[in-house]
Amino acid sequence: MPCADYWDIDEILAEEQDVVIKTFHDVAGGGFLYPCTGAAKPRDLKEGAKVVVPYWLAQKLVRRNAVELDLPVIFDEATQETLQTDPAVCRLGEKSRYYFEVGLKLAYLTKNFKLQEILVNAYMPTGPRFAKQCPALRTQKANS
Repeated sequence: MPCADYWDIDEILAEEQDVVIKTFHDVAGGGFLYPCTGAAKPRDLKEGAKVVVPYWLAQKLVRRNAVELDLPVIFDEATQETLQTDPAVCRLGEKSRYYFEVGLKLAYLTKNFKLQEILVNAYMPTGPRFAKQCPALRTQKANS
C-alpha cells in the first residue's frame, strides 16, 4: 500500500481507529495497554490477551508478528453484504468518518483480499458523486 502524506491530518485521524489485538507472546512492560479497571494493572501483557489499541500501534505490532489483529465490528459480514448489494444505502458515516481509508488499510494489513475488493467496488461508483456534493471540493477545483 502506498505511503500516505506524513502531515495529512485526515491520515492521522483515520489511524486513531480503535482495533482489537491478541498477543502471541508475553509483552514485557505492556501492562499499560490493559483497560483501566480501578485495580492495580499488571506490569506485563500476557500471551493471548486481547486489548484495544489505535490502528497505528496495531499496524506496527502486526508487522513484527507480535499480535493478531481482529477486524472491527464495523467491517462485519452484514455490512460487507450491504456494500456489495447497494453501497448507497449504507450509512458509513455513522460507523466511521474514515471508513474506506481505515478499511483498506486493515484489509491490506490482514491480507483480506475479499474486503479490499468489496471496499474498492463500493467506493468507485459512489466516490465521484460524494465529491460533487461536497462544496469544499468544488471550491478547490474552481480555484485550481
